[in-house]
Amino acid sequence: RFMMAAGDSYPVCGTTSTIAIAAVDNGYVTLADGTIVAQGGTIGLPDSQCMLGVLPSEGDGLSGFAEVRVSC
Repeated sequence: RFMMAAGDSYPVCGTTSTIAIAAVDNGYVTLADGTIVAQGGTIGLPDSQCMLGVLPSEGDGLSGFAEVRVSC
């Protein structure tokens, strides 16, 4: 799990994939490639066998951040 904000970029261990966040808005995250992931949703990461999920926030005390989970 990662806490991420707009502009953050992290490589995914054991793969050639990188998670790059363009924007964090209320209810969704926009990746650098333009993909939008809704809170509670998951997508397949390109160039990997991994899935990226955006976890529901625990209120808006951490505005501008998203909790992201990667599972391979």
